[in-house]
Amino acid sequence: MINKTEEKIMQSWNKTVNPVVSITCVVFNHENFIEDTLDGFLSQNTNYSFEVLIHDDVSTDATVEIIERYRKKFPNIIKPLYQKVNQYSQGNNPLAILFSEVKGEYMAHCDGDDHWTDENKLQLQITEMKKYPELDMSFHYASGLFAKKKCNTYGKQGDENRVFTTQEVILGGGEFCATSSLIFRSRLLKKIPKWFYKTMVGDYPIQVLGAASGEGALYINKNMSIYRVGDSTSWTSALKETENSYKQLHLANRFLNDLNETLEKKYNPEFTKVIADKNFAFLCKTSFPIEYRENLYKEFEHTLTAKQKRIWHFVFSKLRVIINLPSPKNIKLKILWWLC
Repeated sequence: MINKTEEKIMQSWNKTVNPVVSITCVVFNHENFIEDTLDGFLSQNTNYSFEVLIHDDVSTDATVEIIERYRKKFPNIIKPLYQKVNQYSQGNNPLAILFSEVKGEYMAHCDGDDHWTDENKLQLQITEMKKYPELDMSFHYASGLFAKKKCNTYGKQGDENRVFTTQEVILGGGEFCATSSLIFRSRLLKKIPKWFYKTMVGDYPIQVLGAASGEGALYINKNMSIYRVGDSTSWTSALKETENSYKQLHLANRFLNDLNETLEKKYNPEFTKVIADKNFAFLCKTSFPIEYRENLYKEFEHTLTAKQKRIWHFVFSKLRVIINLPSPKNIKLKILWWLC
C-alpha cells in the first residue's frame, strides 16, 4: 500500500463540491494486481480533486479484502461498489454500471489488472485536453506487461502529440488506444446508447463513441501506464480459447453494426472494412478447428471483400489435403499460416 495519507493527497486540491476527475475501475479476481492499480491512482499529483470508483463483480479471491483496506485508509477517495450477483454473467456491462456514479467533469479509466506508472498522468493529460475543448477523449501509449516483464508498447501512435480523426480510431481497432490510458469528458456519458449497457466488450465501443463525440481523439506521446497481457485473469488470455474467441467474434460483429447504426452510418466504409478484416482474420487462425472456420465463412461470407473470398476458396480447397498429410503438426500449421 502506498505510503501516503489521505490528508497528504488532498492538501493540494482546490476545494470543489464534486471531484474534477472520476476514476473508474472494473475488477474481478484481481488480488495479484489491485494494489498496484490503486497505488497508481493514489500516487497522482494534482491540484484538483479526484475520486476512485471501483466495481467489483463478486470476486472469489481476496480482491474485496484488499479494496476494503484501501477504503478504510482513504474513505473520501476510494468508493467501491460491491455486487451481490455477478453482473457480467447477467449480460450487464460492469463499466457502464459505474457511469451513473461518475460526478467528475472528466472520467479516467483503468482496469483492475492494469496500472498507471506516471504520478503526473492525470495533471498532464487533462492539461493537454483543455487545449482542445471540442474533444471528448484523449489517450497515450502504454507498456505491455507479460510475466512481470515489459514487452510491446500498446497505443503508440507516432512521436508527437496530435489529434486523430474518428476514422483513424475506428480503423485502428480495439488496440489503437491502450485502455489504461483513456480519459473522457463526462459529457460523453449523456450520448451513450442503451445497447452499450448490454455490451460485454466496452473498450473499443467507448473509444469510437468518444472520438465521434468530439470529431477526434487527442493522442499524448508519453508512456504513462501498464497493460497486462497473458495472465490467466486477463482479457487477452481469456480470448485464447477457441470457444470464447468464437463467441467474441459474434459479439464484435453485433456491436460494430450497432456502432455503425448509432453513428448513422457516417463512417460506414470504415466499419465495413473493420468487420471484414476481423472476420477474415478469424478464418486465418490456424489454431482454431477447421469446423469453426467453415461455419464462420458460411455465416459471415456476406461481410467479406471479393479478394478475401477468393483467398478463402483458394486456401479452403487445400486445407483438407494439408490436414491429412502425415507430416508433423507444426509443419502443417506453418503451411496453413503461409497460405492465409
